[in-house]
Amino acid sequence: MSAGQTAAVSGDPRPGGAAGGGAALGWPAAASTHPGRGPMTAPVGDLSRVMDVSGRCVIVTGAAAGIGFGIARAFAERGATVAVLDIDMEAGRAAVAKLGLLGGQHLFVACDVSDRGMVRRAVDTVHAAFGRIDVLVNNAGINAVKPFLDMDESLPEWHRVIDVDLHGPVNMTHAVDSKMRADRQGGLIINISSVGGARCSGSKDMPAAGYVAAKAAINHLTVSWAIEFADYDIRVNCIMPGPTHSRLDEQLTPEMKARNERMILARRYGEPLEIGALCVFMASAEGAHLNGVVIPHDGGYLCVN
Repeated sequence: MSAGQTAAVSGDPRPGGAAGGGAALGWPAAASTHPGRGPMTAPVGDLSRVMDVSGRCVIVTGAAAGIGFGIARAFAERGATVAVLDIDMEAGRAAVAKLGLLGGQHLFVACDVSDRGMVRRAVDTVHAAFGRIDVLVNNAGINAVKPFLDMDESLPEWHRVIDVDLHGPVNMTHAVDSKMRADRQGGLIINISSVGGARCSGSKDMPAAGYVAAKAAINHLTVSWAIEFADYDIRVNCIMPGPTHSRLDEQLTPEMKARNERMILARRYGEPLEIGALCVFMASAEGAHLNGVVIPHDGGYLCVN
């Protein structure tokens, strides 16, 4: 483990103390783990253990707080072993301590998803600790609210957001999927996008060109990757949260928050754990037939905006 990468675990974090195949996880097994042969997954046979992801080894980026922690918590509550990746070391260690109270042994690794070398080292650390990686949730993201023409000619806000929100998932997916392909056990990638990737209705009051461009690209990459990775039994899905309580709340004035609530059919913000619940469903036996989908989770926001 390199300097700056911190494991907050005790004992052997691998389920059962050793790496195991997909069948040992209770994931609906494909007829064959060889690329291009047999079904990718089996249909669910019963609902006695709905949304059970016991034994899954999951990476969640940007998981120290906000939506990312809600996702990590949901997986931990349903039996998964979670690696929290974040640039905030103090908050990341605290997040792992909270997850430990739910049971299981979890891991924190410091990682800036825009740094390809750091991503590779972090993924290697998780893979060595867990023995495999079953699910990657690309959640880490930032925003920069500024009129495009008011940026300096070097466009620093644009490039920083693109580096994190677009290149970050690209870096993580390449590193993790390379492990999944080599391990020949399949897997799942979940991209956390935004309704901003489908609509730009907020660009007048909150111009964020880099953010909406990155999220729109992630929506399309989800489908492209689903097609490309299917031969390796790797599924790729995407969730587009609408207004949801997160670390980005601090960028909104009380007036903006109130206006957003009025524009949601559900008349409230989403909560991080709700996004986590949908992620867990996608990773469970019940969600095994979802692939290449981009799903809004927005309380009806896109219906009227």
